[in-house]
Amino acid sequence: MTSIMIALLILVGICLAGVLWIAVRARLMFYFGVRNIPRRRAQSVLIVLGLMLSTLIVSAAFTTGDTLDYSVTKVAYDALGPLDLTANLRGSSRSAGPAPYVDAAFVPKLHDALSSDPDIIGVLPALREQAPVVNPRTNLGQPDAIVMGNDPVAIDGVHGLISNKGGQNLSLASLAPDEVLINSTLADKVDARPGDVLQVYFDPQVPTPLRVAGILRSSLLSAASGNFGPGANDPGGLAMPLDRVASLTGHTGQINFLGFTLRGGVRGAVKYADAARGRIENVLKTDPQFNTIPFVQTYVAANAAGARGIGTLVRTDKAQAVRQAATIGSVATSIFIVLGLFSIAAGVMLIFLI
Repeated sequence: MTSIMIALLILVGICLAGVLWIAVRARLMFYFGVRNIPRRRAQSVLIVLGLMLSTLIVSAAFTTGDTLDYSVTKVAYDALGPLDLTANLRGSSRSAGPAPYVDAAFVPKLHDALSSDPDIIGVLPALREQAPVVNPRTNLGQPDAIVMGNDPVAIDGVHGLISNKGGQNLSLASLAPDEVLINSTLADKVDARPGDVLQVYFDPQVPTPLRVAGILRSSLLSAASGNFGPGANDPGGLAMPLDRVASLTGHTGQINFLGFTLRGGVRGAVKYADAARGRIENVLKTDPQFNTIPFVQTYVAANAAGARGIGTLVRTDKAQAVRQAATIGSVATSIFIVLGLFSIAAGVMLIFLI
């Protein structure tokens, strides 16, 4: 935006310098140019107002485009936080239903294999489940709350769980076995506050009491749905250590979510996403430690068969959302600029008709 302003100021300066040069060096030509202004005042005023309006429309076009771009990208950055890439554990985007459970034994090996990559700073295994949650203090419940089991060491390493108030990092490692962190969305839905004891129904018949130790900003890593945009539904959720969730749900040693964090921060990491995705996929597909994992084999087989719409083995969710925002902003800018150009064209035609 600053570069556009500088370029326009330079153009205006050149135009004004040209008019001044003509007024000094060729006064007769200058007088011919301005003599019709007092003679045809109505048309002159109309031209000036039309050009002012077109300038306003063009300026509003850039402002609107930048505003839409920022608004959409902010939603994506807030929803995803430090999560930049996610592995497609289905192996194919054509597979329906929730992501399958996979043996988590490969995750430490993958972490070691990617440790020398300068762009990848975090490998984030997790379990994502859904369970009804009831707050006995308020008699409010959420039937489909998301339960996110994160690896405490991995999630703390990327500052993935941020307090809703104050912005400090909250650690899963410091939680007692009967404590839980909930995100702000679930806190609003069940009117929960720190100290409340929630009843979480991992077992439909026997609730598990968990005390709220803190409230998190809603993001995918803090058990948000990951859906954002108009009409998106987020039931809210709670975050716990991975092994605790695995024990409560009967999925010990398994995960159904795998994410990656890149260097550059929440916003700056986007520029590294495509290159990092390619390197991760290459490791998964070519390293014997990983190419026998079921979801990798499913993807490789579908890709070899020429199946359409299988997507990628590793998804660049945040980068895609940012590119979509840029497209929306560009379309809005183009529409307003076209309207402004019509006004400019009409003004120029009136100038020649005076």
